[in-house]
Amino acid sequence: MPGVAESGDNLGLALTAGGDFEGDRFVDLAVGSAEDVGTAEDAGAVNTLRGSAGGLTGTGSQLFTQDSPGVPGCAEQGDSFGAFVQAAGDFNGDRFTDLAVGVSEDLGGIAGAGAVSILPGSAGGLTGIGSQMVTQDSPGVPDSAELLDQFGSAVASGAFDDDSFVDLAVGVVGEDVGTFQDAGAVNVLPGSAGGLTGSGSQLFTQDSPGVPDSVEFDDFFGEALAASGP
Repeated sequence: MPGVAESGDNLGLALTAGGDFEGDRFVDLAVGSAEDVGTAEDAGAVNTLRGSAGGLTGTGSQLFTQDSPGVPGCAEQGDSFGAFVQAAGDFNGDRFTDLAVGVSEDLGGIAGAGAVSILPGSAGGLTGIGSQMVTQDSPGVPDSAELLDQFGSAVASGAFDDDSFVDLAVGVVGEDVGTFQDAGAVNVLPGSAGGLTGSGSQLFTQDSPGVPDSVEFDDFFGEALAASGP
């Protein structure tokens, strides 16, 4: 296992199973922790444990932070990269499972706007090569990054449309809707051959057509997300 057990790491804060990151037909496990990276406290990290004929193993396991090669952004205090929020799915249709990781990211001067990083799967496991970062300021993504939106505070993967790509629902728990603070929202990012994309993405609130009830203060719509297969 890469890394060292330290006070406050809380390894296992988030767990994501059901993904075969390197395509060997064994299911692997992604494990989040509140890892300190250098002097950046609680920057966050993701360990992977590989599946094998004998079960999960530390042999060949990996450790990712926002300072890992190719991973967008950089490790900063309180980012909590992967510590709490992860979802697995083949977002680009290459038959390797990818991992979406929630980040409590500041964007420019916007504190707590939030982001989602996507680590692609490959024959060698998860990789920073070709990884993405999506925010509400990414092209095509509805709405815009705002103070304490917490885009990426929850994620869930699923085949929401009728193509061969897995899509991602993203909770935006701190989204204000009109004058209603923290009403909450959900962005849906479609999968594509290039990975998750803002093209064709959607935004849902409790004021969206057909959604029961209505937006209110502190509803936190999107605080928890779940998706199931067909």
